[in-house]
Amino acid sequence: MKKANGILIGVAAVLLLLSLTAYHYRHSQAERFDRGRRLFQSLDPDEVETIVVSKGDETVTLKRKGEEYVVEEAHGYPAKNEAVNRLFKTLFEITLEKEVGSGEKLAKELALQPPGEETTELVLKNAAQKEMVHLRLGKTFEGGGRYLQRLDQDRAPILLSGKGVPINADRKTYLKTEILSVSQPDIEVIEGPDFEIAAGEDGALRLAGIPGGKEEDPSAMGRAKGAFTRLVFEEIHLADADVVRDLTFRDALRVTLKDGTGYGVQLAEKGDAVYLRISGSAAVEKVEIARDTPEEELQEKADLLTRADEIKAFNAFHGSWVYKITSFVADKFQLKKADLMKDKE
Repeated sequence: MKKANGILIGVAAVLLLLSLTAYHYRHSQAERFDRGRRLFQSLDPDEVETIVVSKGDETVTLKRKGEEYVVEEAHGYPAKNEAVNRLFKTLFEITLEKEVGSGEKLAKELALQPPGEETTELVLKNAAQKEMVHLRLGKTFEGGGRYLQRLDQDRAPILLSGKGVPINADRKTYLKTEILSVSQPDIEVIEGPDFEIAAGEDGALRLAGIPGGKEEDPSAMGRAKGAFTRLVFEEIHLADADVVRDLTFRDALRVTLKDGTGYGVQLAEKGDAVYLRISGSAAVEKVEIARDTPEEELQEKADLLTRADEIKAFNAFHGSWVYKITSFVADKFQLKKADLMKDKE
């Protein structure tokens, strides 16, 4: 009986040893660094209400407004969807190369704590303004990758990413700088201070009233015809801001589209800077529909009303802003008839 008890005790000891060994193996496997894994594996962009990116003296704050984000530092002007999507794409593509270590000395050496000139910080918050992510990016590794640390996690180690992490805090990167973009085939007429460019029966835009001995200058005509194609700004100001309040605007170019809607631009100068205001116009604001109106005509009238609503929304938004434009853009809106012609060859 004693011998049997001894065998049982021995078996129990062996089982305990095997259990401890298995636990240690599982525990070590769980703690082992998984090279190539993604830093963010369960982040839901739809839950992100606020994004703050900072580097040195630069900070940009993006806040969700409906289906888009706006730039808080630019008085709530819309952010570019592509830029926000690119930011999330960058986050989801961060893979980890190795765990570097921890501690204040190492964090300081890698520009993680305290933040230095090389440090970029990213904070994502939910609707309750609770931090979802607090990521700090430090120095770039010579062989590629970047040192980083998640400050929203307790005792998070310092990690090295598999490649660079292109996140910047320049607000111009995120601003929706395109005011308007008109496709040239949609243009009926472009009117300047002393000229008219109109579409012919073939759809081609030509300068009207060219005197004898003159012909169109292709380069200048290209600038005039493309003035409303991808119209972008350099800086933005509220219409009642001190820097633009006393500006005197004059009419520049006006474009009328084949659907009857149009856009007019006014310019003002202050020193070397050129500022722009823009407004739209609709052919009709209401239409009459009879009981026997054909379906095709109903669709045409519905399209007219849709465009009228678009123009109304355009004016409601852009009426609040004055845009500083580059000299390259300004040149297109300052053309005169003489600039659009050259001597016949």
